[in-house]
Amino acid sequence: ERAKLMRFESSSKEWKERGIGQMKILKDPSSGVTRFLMRREQVFKVCCNHRIIQSLELKASSSSENVWTWYAVDYAEGETKNELFAIRFKTVELAKRFKETVDKVQKQLREDSMSKRSWPDSTPQEEVTSPSNVWKCQDCLFPNAVASRTCKACSKTKSDPNNLPKLSELFRPKAGSWECKACYTINGAKESQCMSCDSPREKPKSPGPPPSPAPVAPNTPSLAEMFKPKAGSWECGGCLVRNDADKTVCPACSTPKPGHEGDSKETPKTTGSFSSPFSFGIKPMEKKEPEFSFGFKPE
Repeated sequence: ERAKLMRFESSSKEWKERGIGQMKILKDPSSGVTRFLMRREQVFKVCCNHRIIQSLELKASSSSENVWTWYAVDYAEGETKNELFAIRFKTVELAKRFKETVDKVQKQLREDSMSKRSWPDSTPQEEVTSPSNVWKCQDCLFPNAVASRTCKACSKTKSDPNNLPKLSELFRPKAGSWECKACYTINGAKESQCMSCDSPREKPKSPGPPPSPAPVAPNTPSLAEMFKPKAGSWECGGCLVRNDADKTVCPACSTPKPGHEGDSKETPKTTGSFSSPFSFGIKPMEKKEPEFSFGFKPE
């Protein structure tokens, strides 16, 4: 039925609205667990999610006949938390029908417990506990009390935290598995093609001949030896050009080799002056008297 759910905030000592929606009582046919489940309208966020146990007690509010209050360990926020709830229905008839349905569920739980057709229900001390005294089932993530050795939802045995596999082992590829070169999906050893992109499995490469040793490079001269001046060469003092030993005059600037200043054997030939029919620039104009004058002619 549609109702408004409230929760009591212990820090501020006031009631706060948890949400408005359909309060449902759901039963898992495989496990026999019955729980309250309520989602907010429009956003469908869970605002109430906890089991209905034999010790749960609905109390009528003193201020209104269509309001019920109860304590429970709620799991709507992803972790167990002790909450004091209050639910308000539109009419008194809807509130009474809700109470009758909860009483019928608790009666069935007591009968199942007596006939041992279901798990024994949790005690109030076992159900209402702090989050630090709760362990989560590794298979269904249901919160269980520390004293419980089996999960109340899936009946799995509580695992020892010291025996849990390491994270690296959980993501380690299985023996014989292969990785698709197209989409990088890990496939089983029996798969002949990729399950994601249908790419065929590559055949393992046959071992080839051993690699031949790398050829030994010949002795190459060092960089300093490559730029080392030749024997007997000399450096021009005018332009710093390096010249061979047989040159007595620098071919770049005609500076004689030291000790051969008076030698004229290899004096470079200079180009003589020659006249050219072409000239550059503007030819100067001859001075001529102007044919026109400005002003008045003196008498």
